[in-house]
Amino acid sequence: MKARPEIIDAHVQELWRTGATRIASSTGKFVACMVGALGFTAIGGAGLTVVIGERGVLGAFTSTPGSWVCLVAVLFFGVLGIPSLTIQFLRRQTLVIEREGVRVLRGDGRQVAALAWQNVAEVSQFRHRSTSMTNCVLTPEAADLRRATSGAVARGLARADAAVVGTQVWTVPTIFKYQRELPEILRAALHGYRTGWRL
Repeated sequence: MKARPEIIDAHVQELWRTGATRIASSTGKFVACMVGALGFTAIGGAGLTVVIGERGVLGAFTSTPGSWVCLVAVLFFGVLGIPSLTIQFLRRQTLVIEREGVRVLRGDGRQVAALAWQNVAEVSQFRHRSTSMTNCVLTPEAADLRRATSGAVARGLARADAAVVGTQVWTVPTIFKYQRELPEILRAALHGYRTGWRL
């Protein structure tokens, strides 16, 4: 599917008029993830119930390797997945595109991430099959600063990003609405920053 120009125009006009535009998290993605987590938890729980009913607890885990798979499904999707998705849904994030840069805010208003336009060389989109990711390519100075101030895990993730995309990037989380339109909205904001917000 192609980007919808009316959505791009509405967000760009709001940005130029008010100095900021907001893009909310996608409810559909949360619902799809929650349905998947509930489904895998139910399947794992049903599998465990059947095997334990037939062989008892000890027999289920000593003679049937599938019991372990069911247990992992219940633990991962049920114990970890459902609560974490619920927390994410209750603290839904918002992408705020401003004249100075981009911020990701939690539902309580706390800032999760921020990137100033002065640190962005360009906005790109990485596509692989049905997935697309919007990336803000960092300037060399910003990439060096990120490497110098990041922890070991963040540096490892940055190297992995660079191996896939070919440069140092800040990837916009894919939980937000309008993934097809987002690159154009960000490009318009970057252009506005570089031209001093003159028409």
